[in-house]
Amino acid sequence: MERSWMRFRVAAVVLAAATAAGAGGRTFAAGAAGASPELRGVSTRLDRATSTVLIEASEPVAYVTSQPDPLTVFVDLRNVRAAGPGAVAGPVPPVSAVRVEGAAAADGVPVTRVRVALERPAPHRVRSSRNVIYVEVDRLAEKVPGTFSEPAREK
Repeated sequence: MERSWMRFRVAAVVLAAATAAGAGGRTFAAGAAGASPELRGVSTRLDRATSTVLIEASEPVAYVTSQPDPLTVFVDLRNVRAAGPGAVAGPVPPVSAVRVEGAAAADGVPVTRVRVALERPAPHRVRSSRNVIYVEVDRLAEKVPGTFSEPAREK
């Protein structure tokens, strides 16, 4: 009896794996098969010591962050549709501008890129909760840890 139960479990696991492989890695949004998530909005918020950029999608999405230079932070949302590229949200220091752009990942998958431009180098943190991604930038920091300033010259 125990042996037949084990065969049933193995068969169920193999069937589940074959079904997942047959789906071709597609995800299904609630209510619409094959529909990709969309970017609902981007806004800014000013808290005590933090300027926050809030990126809201229609559902939780995969994202990657990068910082190509000290004044730019990218948040790339994988397989997310945007209504259209353009400037969004008002600036809240040290965030000087926020733009939504179309881009492609290294593997060719389309991504929606949110570009956060900073007035000065500042430490930041990116986190998410449900379908909102938060880019929190420290407003009060004078210097970003790990950056180097010009050495003083002797006369």
